[in-house]
Amino acid sequence: YRSGGGLYLSATDLSLDTVDATGNQAGYYGGAVAIYQNAEVVIGSSTFDTNTAYYSGGGLWLQYLYGTLQLDDTSITGNSSTVGHGGGLAASYYTDLVVTASTISDNDAYYNGGGVYQDYYGSGSFEGTTLSGNRTTYGHGGGLYYNAASGWTDDLIIASSSVLANSAGYHGGGLYVSYANALSLTSSVLQGNTATGSGYGGGGLYSTSV
Repeated sequence: YRSGGGLYLSATDLSLDTVDATGNQAGYYGGAVAIYQNAEVVIGSSTFDTNTAYYSGGGLWLQYLYGTLQLDDTSITGNSSTVGHGGGLAASYYTDLVVTASTISDNDAYYNGGGVYQDYYGSGSFEGTTLSGNRTTYGHGGGLYYNAASGWTDDLIIASSSVLANSAGYHGGGLYVSYANALSLTSSVLQGNTATGSGYGGGGLYSTSV
């Protein structure tokens, strides 16, 4: 399957504390960590640095968790997805994110979500977190790409956070938000973000169908 350059798990809960995952590579998904189906994941005080996935989730990839990734006091830096989504982190299909006191910076995605890619049927919460210097080449959401689903009730909450100097080839240099039931952005800074493609917009924030 060639996913999870450092660690691959399926239908297994995971707790990581004070882990350094550096320089791992995956031929498919999850440069450092790939987790598929039915899991609760807690990661604290850890580092994911310069990992690469050919497809999505340069640092971490999670899909169909039907649960939550809790990420605290963790750095996701300098990771890349070569031809996919989520340079730092990719989470999709029934996967909730709760991110606190963390740094997601200088990650690259070819398509959507330079720092974080969250897609389909999951809520997102980012508190006390910095998204900075992340990039997409041909996609939306340099810092964060969030797409819930039409008619669902998933919310995106960003509080006491900084979204700085991210860039996207398409819409939403800092944040791209689509089909969220509600978007809450409080006590946060959006600064120096750019949507670089001709005819695209929302340097700081691009929101549609919210």
